[in-house]
Amino acid sequence: RTDFAPRELRQGRMDVACSCVSAALFRSQSLRGNTCVSLCFKEEAQRLEVRGASIRRLQPDDFSVAVRLHAAMASPAGPADGVGPGGEVCDAAAYSQSGRRGFLL
Repeated sequence: RTDFAPRELRQGRMDVACSCVSAALFRSQSLRGNTCVSLCFKEEAQRLEVRGASIRRLQPDDFSVAVRLHAAMASPAGPADGVGPGGEVCDAAAYSQSGRRGFLL
C-alpha cells in the first residue's frame, strides 16, 4: 500500500506490517543478517522483500520502519540506487548509499 502515511499506521493496518518487520529483523538493538521478510499486499498485488543482510541505518521503532517501507513502495529501487532488473546489484557504490538498500519491490 503506497497510500499510507507513516504517522498514521493504523489506517490500512500497516502497523501490523511494521511490527512484523521489526520483530523479524531486530534482536536486542542489532539486526539479524540471516533473515528475509516478505510482505504481500493483496490490493495492489505487490510483494515487498526486506533483507536483513543488506539493510543499514534502520531503527527498531515502527515509525522508522514505516518511513523506509513507504519510500520503498512509493518508488522501487532502480539504476540510480544501484539495482538492476530482477533486484540484482549492478553498482555497489550507489547501492551502499541508497536508502532503499535491503528493500526490494
